[in-house]
Amino acid sequence: MRDGDNVREALRAGMSESDMELLRALGGLAESRGTSAFVVGGVVRDLLLGRATKDLDVVVEEDAIAFGEAAAEHLGGSVKAHTRFGTVILVTPTGGRVDLATARSEVYERPGALPTVSGGDMRQDQLRRDFTINSMAVSLSTRDFGRLSDPFGGVDDLRNGVLRVMHERSFEDDPTRVLRAVRFAARLDMSIEPETGRLLRRAVDERRLDTVSGERILNELRLILSEPDPLPPVRRMVEWDVF
Repeated sequence: MRDGDNVREALRAGMSESDMELLRALGGLAESRGTSAFVVGGVVRDLLLGRATKDLDVVVEEDAIAFGEAAAEHLGGSVKAHTRFGTVILVTPTGGRVDLATARSEVYERPGALPTVSGGDMRQDQLRRDFTINSMAVSLSTRDFGRLSDPFGGVDDLRNGVLRVMHERSFEDDPTRVLRAVRFAARLDMSIEPETGRLLRRAVDERRLDTVSGERILNELRLILSEPDPLPPVRRMVEWDVF
């Protein structure tokens, strides 16, 4: 499997028929509006690993709030918008839920700060993500429904069990990615790519997590402790001197 391959069968195997219909409807709506929609991130990762998922994260190459309102009108349901990051939650009359986001680029004014976001295309949105295994996207357009977009090698890293950041400033821009690295490496039994390991150790040695609010760190710790087996990630935190 590689960039450009069709993963429609993986989608069908890992989610309900109602969710598949919802994704097709969103892809068709995006196409009718002259734009594109993609299912992205951890959803794609888990489906390629053969894991069922109930989470639906969709990125559209237009304003997600306007798209969400149009989707609610077209499909029924309601929306809840978060204007700072251009995201919206769409809830359908049958109880389906989709997190919609605007394809965007991000700029960090200082290490640990929340990013300043601006509209972008799908590739820019993939580039802003934390790890290559979370940067993959799948097209929902009717003309190529299921086409995998993997310009940064997420499939290979997933196959080889390697956790790799997207760029060298990743842990500096968002030091909570140190805690996410702990969580994903332990959950998926992955090794840390050597350069990523060097960058992670530097972030720990330079106490980059001190630049992040306690609320954000607490949220990441809650996610770690909510893992089915939280002991492995906690052990990794000790090994890496994260504490």
